[in-house]
Amino acid sequence: MAIPPLTRSIGAAERSMRALLDRELSRYGLSFPHWTTLVFAAEGGLPQHLIAQRQLAGRVVATEVETGEAVDELVRQGLLFANPAGSLQQTEKGRATFTDINKAVESITASLYGDLPQADLEATHRTLVEVGNRAARLLAVS
Repeated sequence: MAIPPLTRSIGAAERSMRALLDRELSRYGLSFPHWTTLVFAAEGGLPQHLIAQRQLAGRVVATEVETGEAVDELVRQGLLFANPAGSLQQTEKGRATFTDINKAVESITASLYGDLPQADLEATHRTLVEVGNRAARLLAVS
């Protein structure tokens, strides 16, 4: 049997993991940009422009407008608020939602990776980090 291209295997794994996350997020009426905004707001609060920069750098959103829409929706849902310094922070409801989703993600991750050999996980991590770094360098050139 011929080994399929590595890109096919990586892509299939990424799409499958994303589908699992999206399924969990949909239970809360959230999208991936909403989730990453909650993640960045959990770090002690960031101004919206820094959240947008991180989401753009991570290719979570295509434009700052998408980040703004995600923030507006999270504020409408009562999950985020802007503190007096202008940083976005999770509300009590936002923290509870974040904690619930994070626990589900940890459970999914454990079911996917939990019984794989540590050496395989370490080698995979090193390889994917290097591939990501190379892709970032190529993107910076173009």
